[in-house]
Amino acid sequence: MNYVANLNIASVLYGIGAWVIVECMLNVYRISRISGWDISNVTNSMMI
Repeated sequence: MNYVANLNIASVLYGIGAWVIVECMLNVYRISRISGWDISNVTNSMMI
């Protein structure tokens, strides 16, 4: 049972990481508008 719990926790962490990346990629225009950066700067910072 401990193995299953650890596996679920690892899956949740990977899922949250993927969700954050996808949300940032989808909100490039909003991020550039709020921060005042060019879209190319925002896109390049997302690649890091």
